[in-house]
Amino acid sequence: MAFTQAFPILHSDDFTRLVAFYTELLGLPVTYRFPPEGEGDAAFLTVGVGDSTIGIGDYSGVEAMFGPTPRGGKPFQLCLYTDALDAELARLRAAGTPVHLDPVDQPWGERMCYVADPDGNLIMLVQAWQNHVPPRPGS
Repeated sequence: MAFTQAFPILHSDDFTRLVAFYTELLGLPVTYRFPPEGEGDAAFLTVGVGDSTIGIGDYSGVEAMFGPTPRGGKPFQLCLYTDALDAELARLRAAGTPVHLDPVDQPWGERMCYVADPDGNLIMLVQAWQNHVPPRPGS
């Protein structure tokens, strides 16, 4: 196979706000920063999620290469797995995070809900049933 890894990158007009959501509210660690600490304000960074990485950048870098970049629409969706879906959702809701779908047990064996980051990108929070006992039929 020619492709070996996916690396999603989110761009924002409010880089600082989006970084705070992913690093402070979601608690994801910064794994890379450009420029490096002490060499100016960050314009791009990555956060780690297990073995995966998400990039976060300011639209100014993209527009410097390609010109004006259209905004709007929601072509991106991030899926984050957790062992404590209900607790994480309660924490995010208390912080004012928009909730688009409350937790629902899915027939494929996961419990999931949808929230949105400050730019409106959908985030599917998922918990496998081995960590959540679904209701039994007829109960």
